[in-house]
Amino acid sequence: PSSATGIFARGAVGDGGTVKIKAGSLEVKDGAVITTSARSSGKSGNIDLTVDELVIAGVGVGNVRAGVLSQSDIGATGVGGRITVNARDLQILNGGQIGVAALGPGNGGDLIVNAQSVLLSGVQSGLVARMTASTATSGNAGTINIVTDDLKVMNGGQIQAGAFSGSGNGGSITVMADKVLVSG
Repeated sequence: PSSATGIFARGAVGDGGTVKIKAGSLEVKDGAVITTSARSSGKSGNIDLTVDELVIAGVGVGNVRAGVLSQSDIGATGVGGRITVNARDLQILNGGQIGVAALGPGNGGDLIVNAQSVLLSGVQSGLVARMTASTATSGNAGTINIVTDDLKVMNGGQIQAGAFSGSGNGGSITVMADKVLVSG
């Protein structure tokens, strides 16, 4: 969207581009986004983030979530891309989100997280911090795979894989961790 702040790699009839970021620290805040998408028959690009610390936090003007997203858009027959996060520390806070989605008949991609610590926590403007693999049409949702030493989901944070409407199948969630805390 022209009013959004972020990094966009979108496909129309052709494939969307790939976003690769290597950094010591990456912050996506207050409604800003990093996104790849498929708009027609092309497939969405992948997002590959290799960082020491990744923070996705906050809600911007118009209740737009800060987010890292890959999706097949409404009407798109192309599949959504994969998001891969390799990080020491991943924090999704106060309405921030990371997710893969099928909004059209194309299937959603997968979300793969490899991090020493993962924290999902907080609500802002009624929006929860979340990690998602979802579908809203006939496309199938992708999967969420988390490998971490320490996973904390608290204070309204959520990990969701599901079909919210349409005939597509919901996704799955796999967590491999030393410690997991889920707390209200």
